[in-house]
Amino acid sequence: TNEPETTTHETGTVTDVDNHDTFLDDLRRRADREGLAELIRTVRASMFKLPFDDASFDLIWSEGTIYQMGFDKGLKAWRRFLRPGGWIAVTEVAWLRDDPPAEVSDFWRAGYPGIRSVVDNLAAIPADGYEPSGHFVLPDSAWWDSYYIPILEKLPRLREKYKGDAKALGILDQETVEIDLFRKYSAFYGYVFFVMKRTG
Repeated sequence: TNEPETTTHETGTVTDVDNHDTFLDDLRRRADREGLAELIRTVRASMFKLPFDDASFDLIWSEGTIYQMGFDKGLKAWRRFLRPGGWIAVTEVAWLRDDPPAEVSDFWRAGYPGIRSVVDNLAAIPADGYEPSGHFVLPDSAWWDSYYIPILEKLPRLREKYKGDAKALGILDQETVEIDLFRKYSAFYGYVFFVMKRTG
């Protein structure tokens, strides 16, 4: 008789990096609740100064943050932490069309001058030390469900809390402008998920 095949899976660990203790504490509590505490390590650090040895990781996963460094600068800075042949997955806001209206183009170029088209980002990846493996545009729901809708729900309460505080109200106004622009122009830009393999 044929013996059933058995498959052995290696158990990896995840290192979570954040510079806010509140987020790290929340992750530790959730990991403990799910019985995953031994598989998750938290590190309080800045993405600009990661406290790791070279070639430490098989995969770096970063959603919604690399823009703080800039797409190329972030990819180049983090490459050394990947083992040869390691992978990196990041999201980056990008133009989906080459004819964005001036209203939304001016807004993004003022807020994030590094914004480029998907094609331009793909063309830059080899120079940053990677081979592109795939990419896809996140759905509009990724913006609305976990980000814009919660903000909209909090806005009336925040406006009441900070009435008379011109600086705080100005920030809330900017959030409202951003949401309105996405409602009008989401066909022209979006977050794009890029997956790459370290070369060399």
